[in-house]
Amino acid sequence: MELHTEREEALYTMLQRVLHNHVHTHGLSYDETVGVCVSVLGYVLYVMIDSWAQAPALIAETLAELRQRTHRRLQQESPAPTLFQDYTPRPALSPHYHELGTALATFLATAGLEHNMTVAATWRVCLALVADVLAMPVHDDEKTPAEVDASIDTLRDQLPVVMHLWDDEAGADPAEA
Repeated sequence: MELHTEREEALYTMLQRVLHNHVHTHGLSYDETVGVCVSVLGYVLYVMIDSWAQAPALIAETLAELRQRTHRRLQQESPAPTLFQDYTPRPALSPHYHELGTALATFLATAGLEHNMTVAATWRVCLALVADVLAMPVHDDEKTPAEVDASIDTLRDQLPVVMHLWDDEAGADPAEA
């Protein structure tokens, strides 16, 4: 089981609704939504580390888990309903891109605090949501499983950058990074 508690299930369901509402209401693209999910995942990973020396191992574990979860979704016979109207990359980000990222990160952080959830619990929830999004283009015949795996592989380089951005946002001294 991917999620371990009823609170994790409830948070996951809420984040799914927030994501679906933003995508449908504002017409966010697949690429924008993946970008938001990567940013939020980077936030969760940043919160999980005590030192930057832990980041490579945590990222490797995250990518392995994300790949497993995504593959499980690809094997499901009844995938989630189509979320994206169009998978064509857009030249500019929608202003609603940042709103969705803020909403997802806020819900993860708030739920963790209000319901005394561990950071590992919010990590599991975040991974479940990202796996949902990554599996969608395969179910919609827009990407192959190999292309999704390649997308996951690119996160090895993207996540440290995002984590450092969160570190900068938190006001840390860049010399310590």
